[in-house]
Amino acid sequence: MSVSLRVLIVEDSEDDALLLVRALRRGGYDPTFERVETAAAMRAALDQQEWDTVLSDYSMPSFSAPAALALLQDFSIKSGLDLPFIIVSGAIGEETAVEAMRAGAHDYVKKDNLARLIPAIERELRDAEVRREHRRAEEALRESEERYREQARQVQQIISTVPEGVLLLDAGSRILLVNPAAREYLAVLAGARVGDTLTHLGEHPLAEFLAPPPRGLWHEVEVGDSPRRRAFEVIARPMQAGSETEGWVLVVRDVTEEREVQRVVQRQERLAAVGQLAAGIAHDFNNIMTSILLYAGMTTGATGLSSRDRKCMEIIRQQGLRATDLIQQILDFSRQSVMERQPLNLFSFMKELEKLLARTFPESVRIRLNCDHEECFVNADLTRMQQMVMNLALNARDAMPEGGKLDFELGRFQLEPGARSPCPGMPAGEWVRIAVTDTGTGIPPEILPRIFEPFFTTKPPGQGTGLGLAQVYGIVEQHDGHICVESPSTTLTATSTRGGRTGQVGCGTTFTIYLPALVVPRPEGPAQEERVLVAGGGEVILVVEDDPVTREALRDGLERLNYRVLEAANGRDALKVYRSAERIDLLLTDMIMPEMGGKELIRELRKVNPHLKAVAMTGYVLAGVLRQLKEEGHLEVIRKPLDVNVLSKVIRQALDTVPPVSPLA
Repeated sequence: MSVSLRVLIVEDSEDDALLLVRALRRGGYDPTFERVETAAAMRAALDQQEWDTVLSDYSMPSFSAPAALALLQDFSIKSGLDLPFIIVSGAIGEETAVEAMRAGAHDYVKKDNLARLIPAIERELRDAEVRREHRRAEEALRESEERYREQARQVQQIISTVPEGVLLLDAGSRILLVNPAAREYLAVLAGARVGDTLTHLGEHPLAEFLAPPPRGLWHEVEVGDSPRRRAFEVIARPMQAGSETEGWVLVVRDVTEEREVQRVVQRQERLAAVGQLAAGIAHDFNNIMTSILLYAGMTTGATGLSSRDRKCMEIIRQQGLRATDLIQQILDFSRQSVMERQPLNLFSFMKELEKLLARTFPESVRIRLNCDHEECFVNADLTRMQQMVMNLALNARDAMPEGGKLDFELGRFQLEPGARSPCPGMPAGEWVRIAVTDTGTGIPPEILPRIFEPFFTTKPPGQGTGLGLAQVYGIVEQHDGHICVESPSTTLTATSTRGGRTGQVGCGTTFTIYLPALVVPRPEGPAQEERVLVAGGGEVILVVEDDPVTREALRDGLERLNYRVLEAANGRDALKVYRSAERIDLLLTDMIMPEMGGKELIRELRKVNPHLKAVAMTGYVLAGVLRQLKEEGHLEVIRKPLDVNVLSKVIRQALDTVPPVSPLA
């Protein structure tokens, strides 16, 4: 059976071309052929049809075998085809034939020996197929290599972008590959880099990390000194080749910030729990102090009391007031206190505070107060101001363990429009300036930007919560003020806590606080505390208090003030008493009680009596609740623990301001 063969014959003699075709047929081929004798005809034939081989005469009037070979080679480059080129000539010499073979011809056959034509074609067709298979294999290999390079690039991109450190070790623990994160972590943990043999991570030998962790999924390792100690987690997985371990893949992650966040959250949860407990304790303590202060106040005003006994009772009252301040501190810590801003002269305030600090601070700390103005009024909460200055003073004392100087400066400061402000964002106007300066250790520049952060402290565990300066900053903000900190060559403002700063340690620190000045009319004479009890006129007061001792003290005190008293232990009992009473002129109620508190009681009674006269007793009800009750109707507020003088004035004021109202029928 004949084999099909597509033959392009480059020949100027038609007879010679037919001789070639006849030889092919005798050799078992069924040729499809075309004869060309010019370059243009050959180019057209190559473009129009696919061929298996090219047979070419060497010399023709307008064409030649070398020219035909060059044309075919150019075509092969463009098309990717590999066609055997065999020269068939009657006059080609041996030297010319060799030269043609060097140029790229595959074989040559003389026309007087066409018996060699068939073997030559068969060989060249096989060789061409081998070359094609080789090229296909090379192409497949190139494609595989390209895919491999692309996959390797993608894997490298993934490894390079993951936040964890990834490193590859060989069986001898030599570092073969690292991503950028691993490169940084290795420098910290082992001082190693690619090509080094890894022997340890931190202070632990590498073998510990190649074994399963004692607990959990990760090994833990810490390096460095506090407060810059860094924490890492490490996990290792072997690379297996059968039963042999060819190397290890280690994943390292920096968990320093994560651990710090966990510590802060845990600390906040503990503080929240302690704060809730403190608020509850303060509520009960307020009731205890109310009884003590009421009885002390009533006894002090009793007739027939000796001067010595009267002095003792006054001491009891004063100590009770100091305990009241302690309760307020507890409520400030639990963030359940009511802020009461009122005109406050910081000159008098700082003079008293200077005396207190001089009595309580070590003699090695010399305290000095310098005031350039005796009228430094601000609209402030006295307790918050005490807490703010005391926190700064205590920090200064701790910074001077061997003693030193603590200076307070107080004065007025006028910031003109357009002038450079000492603190960013501080508007023009009149301010009161408080400066607290110590000669202590100073603040290192790397710590300075963090000093106002809650829970940040450089003190050892158990010696500081890290809340002191955060509270100072919060108090200044609550009072619409600004705070700046200076340590020599280093300055920090509360509104600008970032940036590179340089500073010196051991040269002291100055905290400067600016509060909006308040213009207060000058009193005509020195204010004296009024200790006169304001008596009643037989009015009926409903006292609602869940603590029986406090309720009894309130009843005794009000009866001595010439009031008639009805009692209830909670809001629900008070509703019953109110409905059944013939007359009630005033409601005096605690805010926090079981079953029904003061807020619900006042609102229930106001549904039928919008002009209800009420006085709320509170220890730590938030200001928003009291403000809302005041907006709904007339309401006076008195803070626990109660002082009998204050109680008498508030009740009298409430009764005189609002006309008596008939109770429910």
